[in-house]
Amino acid sequence: LPPDTTKPGVKIKGLPKQCAEGGFRFRVEVTDAGGVGAITVKLGKALLRSVNAKGLPARTLKVRVPEGKLSHSGRYRIKVIARDTAGNVKRQGAGFRAC
Repeated sequence: LPPDTTKPGVKIKGLPKQCAEGGFRFRVEVTDAGGVGAITVKLGKALLRSVNAKGLPARTLKVRVPEGKLSHSGRYRIKVIARDTAGNVKRQGAGFRAC
């Protein structure tokens, strides 16, 4: 078999379309045919969630953004770093606004 060089697939769903007025939840879906490894979700530099998917082909995380992490109105960035069991890394970002 050739080595696995395909990065995991990452989808970020459920971020507020309008500006967020307080805390909210969203979902991160990670898929990889060879198996998903570690998933890290950050708000800017602050860690929101980190899990090991233990080689499952797909993993969905529910992630909470507490109101206390939204210290100012304006733009924020969610960053997802997904690693598969072969060590391939996919970085995906998405933005939202707080009121």
